[in-house]
Amino acid sequence: MAGGGIIISGLSSTSSSSTYARLGAAAQNSSTTINASSWAAITFDVEIEDTGNNFDMTTFTVPTGQGGMYSISACIVFASVTDGNRYIVGVYKNSSLAYILGRGTAGATQLQGVGGNVKTELAEGDTINIRAYCDNATNCYPTSGYNSMSIYKMP
Repeated sequence: MAGGGIIISGLSSTSSSSTYARLGAAAQNSSTTINASSWAAITFDVEIEDTGNNFDMTTFTVPTGQGGMYSISACIVFASVTDGNRYIVGVYKNSSLAYILGRGTAGATQLQGVGGNVKTELAEGDTINIRAYCDNATNCYPTSGYNSMSIYKMP
């Protein structure tokens, strides 16, 4: 897929053990600027599908009637982290830091990537976005496949 993208959909899925509504988001590619010592909301490049209009390239909003348990994953690659500086990827829920997905300290000035997964209860109308922090000013490495996120409602 050229330029990466986002997939968000409200689908009905049937497994051998149950029927459930599945809401999903998957994204890749970002060249978001991250100012020194501050959190930046990650904006992804292209929205491919969003049948419920629940994602605006940065923020996912839990749709009406779809509260429940969600799995949220992200991996962000920083273009250049100066030796000794920290870098962090987190999940913001309703504009507040809710979870740290991963963190590290650079051992040399180079690309650095970090990510993780969290399962959390979300209510109708809750908002989620992925944010990145770095001690030095940098940006997300803007090459296809390096930056990704997914949000799925669990059965």
